[in-house]
Amino acid sequence: MSEEEKTEKKDKAERPERTRQTERAGRTDRMEPAERPRSEEQAEQPEKPKKKELKRWQKIRRARIIALCITMALLLALVVLLFFLGMSGYLGGVIPAQPVDTEICLKREEPGWQMSWTPGENASAYLVEVYPGENVSGTPVFGRVCTEAECILPADLPENARITLRITPKKYYDLFDWRLREVDGESFSLSSCLREADRYVPEWRVDAERRTLTVGCSGGSSDIYHLYMVRSGDFLEEVSEMHYTSIHNKDRGYGEMVVSFGDDRDFPLPADGEQYTFLLRAERVEEHLRIWEELNDLMSVRRTDLLSNRLVVDQVALGDNRYRLSWSEAAGKGYRVQRLDDETGIWETIAEYETSDERIYETEHLLSGREYRYRVMSINDGSTVGAQSELSVSSGWSAVFATVWASKEIPLYSAADGGSEIGRVGAGTALCVTAEQGDRFRVYRPDGDAFVDSRDCLINLTDYLGELCDYDITNSYFSIYMAHDYELRGITGTICPGYENVLQADGTFLVPLLYPVAKRLALAADRTHADGYRLKIYDSFRPYVTTKFIFENTEAQLDTQAPAEPMQRMLPEEYLSLREQGLTAGLTGTALTALLASPTPEPILIPDAEGNPHYYNLDGTEYFPPDPLEEEPLSPFTYRQLMTTDSFGLNYFLAKGYSRHNYGVAVDLTLERRDTGEELQMQTAMHDLSYHSSQSSNNGEAKLLQDYMYGVGFAGLVSEWWHFQDDEVMEAQKPSVVVNGLSSEGWKVDDHGVRYCRPDGSFVRDGILSIDGADRHFGADGYLVE
Repeated sequence: MSEEEKTEKKDKAERPERTRQTERAGRTDRMEPAERPRSEEQAEQPEKPKKKELKRWQKIRRARIIALCITMALLLALVVLLFFLGMSGYLGGVIPAQPVDTEICLKREEPGWQMSWTPGENASAYLVEVYPGENVSGTPVFGRVCTEAECILPADLPENARITLRITPKKYYDLFDWRLREVDGESFSLSSCLREADRYVPEWRVDAERRTLTVGCSGGSSDIYHLYMVRSGDFLEEVSEMHYTSIHNKDRGYGEMVVSFGDDRDFPLPADGEQYTFLLRAERVEEHLRIWEELNDLMSVRRTDLLSNRLVVDQVALGDNRYRLSWSEAAGKGYRVQRLDDETGIWETIAEYETSDERIYETEHLLSGREYRYRVMSINDGSTVGAQSELSVSSGWSAVFATVWASKEIPLYSAADGGSEIGRVGAGTALCVTAEQGDRFRVYRPDGDAFVDSRDCLINLTDYLGELCDYDITNSYFSIYMAHDYELRGITGTICPGYENVLQADGTFLVPLLYPVAKRLALAADRTHADGYRLKIYDSFRPYVTTKFIFENTEAQLDTQAPAEPMQRMLPEEYLSLREQGLTAGLTGTALTALLASPTPEPILIPDAEGNPHYYNLDGTEYFPPDPLEEEPLSPFTYRQLMTTDSFGLNYFLAKGYSRHNYGVAVDLTLERRDTGEELQMQTAMHDLSYHSSQSSNNGEAKLLQDYMYGVGFAGLVSEWWHFQDDEVMEAQKPSVVVNGLSSEGWKVDDHGVRYCRPDGSFVRDGILSIDGADRHFGADGYLVE
């Protein structure tokens, strides 16, 4: 056996043992370090060589991973590059195109022609060329590559000769600022004749009345003219495209554009110190070509150019007889508001405004039922008046600032809607209304406002209705109670008890009426106004002392003979004139009216040492008023025969007990014409206490009055055509009888402040008065100084 065979045999015999040793070694390698059996030789060998081998293999693996990532990134970049080149046309090329309907615009501007055109599709730039003649041939007179769809052509292009414009779109393919490829598209050519500039002349016309700018044109030959407004930064806003069509077209003839200014119009008015600037530009239109001429000179419109010498005033009712006046703007340096004084006929200035101020004036509370005349004027330099306008303001009825009286003892409340009771006022107490809220009046009191039930108040009709009605309360100066025109002794021509304070110092009257009745009377007053009439009131609330006085005195003389002649009536102004002269003391009836027939020269008043007035005639002799007639001729008729019949007794005309007047729910009135003040002729005179006054004898005028009053809910008396009463309010309110007369004494409020009114209607002025235990200081104008 050879050596090789011996060696092979030995290997075969040892192979199983080596295999087993290898498996054991493998199992040992997979065990945790703490579990591996180690021989003493192995424990003594160092482990560092094995760690170094492990790190080496880790670095090799990381390098392989990095190399793989770089390879994949390069492959991806190559794919992206190929995709970009393919999409961008580098591999095939996208041909730029110029639209077949390209429109070219040429604007004649310094330093040359400004040319613009419709952008081409996929074009990066354009080659612009200008050739002489009608064709693209020869050498161009101009050529330039433009990156935008516009360029500047030279100013020396031939005029009145044809030229040809050619636009060639280009497409550039660049990569990192490296132009890889350049592609030209199909050119667009246009031939035209550049004629000389259009010599058009704009025509500007400003109409201040209409507040418009009208734009026309003369001498031009272009097709269309465009109007521009110059905005800030020389930006042009084409007004024509906003609001207007072409103003001049050779196929339609000459035209105009109109720009309007003001609220809700094309443009607001320019502010003070500002202006609008406009200009006009001509345009000639050919196929695919629009030639724009140079801009013309600027036209500036200022605010003052649009203000006319016409001024319009409007009014708006604000409630409670307050009104707002507003007026249009007019040329001038300011405005002045005036009101006409009816007594003097003089226009009084009540407000002045600058042009920058809001053009609004709000009136104070106007007296009820009156016609007020206002005018507004624009003021130029100095006091020169420009435009002006007048208007009338007709006030309605309002309880604000009216005098009211408690018809009985009533509570004062702290609020309009309920509130606690904070006090009480007695019957006949005068109060001044500062506001009306529901069924309550807010009334002024020095210690703070309070509220009262308006249904329990008598209101002064001259305050509430004003001139919607006329008033002549004859019982306050010259009673006209008569027996069919014959004087009732001791009554006719007297101031009836309870009416001493009704005629006021300024000649007006106190005319109290329960407030719910007054509101119904206002409806009747409105209806009469609409028909050209006006109610004239002779009596309203009448205190019980008056009713008793008149009845008892009339009843006492029923069977005595009446005077021989009818009674002449005295008018209020006549009585006031005699009273101012001191001639009325102790005189009544015929004796008083005798002064009118034989007027006495005005006496001179000289107080004696004790301050009592003494009157002297102009010749220095002491003046004595005429004595009453001692012997008066009598008629053969008694008062009973003049007044009554079997059907009508004295109680039909005079109440023996309580009258509806004593409750404040009745009025005595007639009708007069609004325009002349003439009373309508009824069947008898007012307060004719006789059967002739019965409603069965009503003539047409008395029936007309009855229709007005019955139409708003009043009832009447069969014996008196003038008497109307509100039975519904009487039943609903059940008011109390007021025994004594009323006066205006008390606090009076208006827009200017607080005053204190005396019983005769005059005001405390320039002094100190003790009122309710406190000293009150009043200025010269009569208003309370706080």
